[in-house]
Amino acid sequence: MNISLYVLKTLLPLACLFLSSVGISQTNTEVFLLEIERSDRTIELKNTKNISKNPGYDNQPYFLDDQTIMFSSERNGQTDIRQYHLKYGTTSWLNFSEGSEYSPIKVPGEDTVSAIKLDADGTQQLWKYSLRNGESEAFITTPKIGYQLWKDKNTLVTSVLADDRLDLYKIDPVSGKSTKLDENVGRSLHVIPNSELISYVSKKEDNWHINSMDLANEKSKKIVATLENSEDFCWMTDGTILMGQQNSLYKFHPEIDTQWMLVKKFDSISNITRLAISPDNQLLALVGESTMDAANSESKNQPSTTEN
Repeated sequence: MNISLYVLKTLLPLACLFLSSVGISQTNTEVFLLEIERSDRTIELKNTKNISKNPGYDNQPYFLDDQTIMFSSERNGQTDIRQYHLKYGTTSWLNFSEGSEYSPIKVPGEDTVSAIKLDADGTQQLWKYSLRNGESEAFITTPKIGYQLWKDKNTLVTSVLADDRLDLYKIDPVSGKSTKLDENVGRSLHVIPNSELISYVSKKEDNWHINSMDLANEKSKKIVATLENSEDFCWMTDGTILMGQQNSLYKFHPEIDTQWMLVKKFDSISNITRLAISPDNQLLALVGESTMDAANSESKNQPSTTEN
């Protein structure tokens, strides 16, 4: 692939100049779906399925609901929003716009999703896309947003490109007013279940940490150090954090665990990064590189477990 084209299509929307080697390696990533089974003391992951099955870049999964997964998917030299429908095992495209779309998520209270749009000239803005017909419009043009989280319909939390790093901002979606909350943060932004707190990765120290923040007083608190060189995570509803590293998935519960615990080591997936969990906590979507045809390569009879 031509280097300049690679930078435009992949590195710019993934935080430009300071991507780790994990991000750079994601030139041919896939989105995998796994079933989650939980008992009081175990997590089981099984029935791994490749749901993107697409050459090139497939990334940033998001559960629109328990039956629909959205993700960014490459086609015809650009990246558009694709949907996987669990009921039928089929995919469809949400939009056919010029430019590339990244990180689609539902806008609260609207029949739309917001996504980062990157045009061929390097213009990067937040756009809205109708779930009914895919029609789109520019939503927030400044600051230059790299990643987004809707805390609620009145509060957008974002990682904003700033020189060679990302800074954390909250934005009023009506007025457009933005407030800087922290600097040198990661791309993974989440609401902490059963709380009013948000979470993100702080990179201000050599050892990165997952932090919580109360947006009411803008105070942050360390939760746990990340796995080395990993910055993507997600939360289960019981407060368990999931994070990938290379070909393994780990879990950490702040009230139970003292260190990251191995959940599953994959034979057919490497360089695990983005994670998303379904609202009912029955399914996990993760992004990685396939080391073989992983559509059905993980044994249904050998689920991996962890003890809390």
